[in-house]
Amino acid sequence: MITLIHSQVLGLRTLRSTYGVLLGAVAAVLVMVLADLGTNLGVAYVEPVQVREPVMITVGVIVTIIVCLYAASGVAGDYRYGTITQRLLAAPRRSRLLMASLATYTAFALVVGAAAMGLALAIAQPLVAAKDLTLGLTPAIVVSAIAAVPLFAIVGVSIGTICRSQAAAVLVIVGWFPAERLLGLALGDWVAYLPYGLINQLLGLEGATLGRGTAVLCLSGYAAVSALLAAAVLSRRDVS
Repeated sequence: MITLIHSQVLGLRTLRSTYGVLLGAVAAVLVMVLADLGTNLGVAYVEPVQVREPVMITVGVIVTIIVCLYAASGVAGDYRYGTITQRLLAAPRRSRLLMASLATYTAFALVVGAAAMGLALAIAQPLVAAKDLTLGLTPAIVVSAIAAVPLFAIVGVSIGTICRSQAAAVLVIVGWFPAERLLGLALGDWVAYLPYGLINQLLGLEGATLGRGTAVLCLSGYAAVSALLAAAVLSRRDVS
C-alpha cells in the first residue's frame, strides 16, 4: 500500500495540473476574499456570519469544487491515457489501487483546504479588524469548512473511477449543482440533505437548517457510498 501511495504522490508531483490547482486555489482566495470584503465589509456585511461568508464560500465551496474536479479528472485520466493497465499490473488487487488513490487525493485535498483557509484568514482578519468587526470564528467552524474539501475529493475519485471519462466526470460534478436546484423544487427543505446543499449546512451560512455535525455525517455517508460503488464497479470492469 505504501508503494502504491508513493506512486500516486509521484504522479501528482509530475502533473502540471497539480500546480494549476494550487494556483487556482490561491487565485480564488485572493479574488473572492479581497474583492468581496473590500466592497461589502461594514456595509452589507456587519454580523459575524455575514463577515465570514466570503471566507467560508471560497474555501468550502470554490476550493472544494476545484479539488473535486481535479481528483475526478486525475483518476479518469488513467483510463484516457491507458496508464490504468500498468497500475493494475503493479497492483492486481484493484481495491488496493482504489484505496491508494483515495488516500492520496484525500491527503492532498486536506493540505490544499488547510492552506486555502490559512491564506483566507490571513487576508480577511486585518481587513475585518480595521473595521472593528469580527469573523466570529470557532475551531468547529474552521474545521468544518476545511473538512468539505477532502470529503468531496473522495467523491471526485469515486466519480472518476466510475465514469472513466474526464469529460463525463466533470459533467456529473458540475451538472449536479443545477440538478440539485431543480430537485429542490420538489424536495423542499429536504434539498439540504443533498451533497451541495450539505455544504451550506456545513459552513453554517445564513439559512442553514442543519447542525454541522449532521452535515459532516451526511457528507461522510455520501463519500463512503460513492467509494464503495466505485470499488464495486472497478472490481467487475474490464479495463483492457
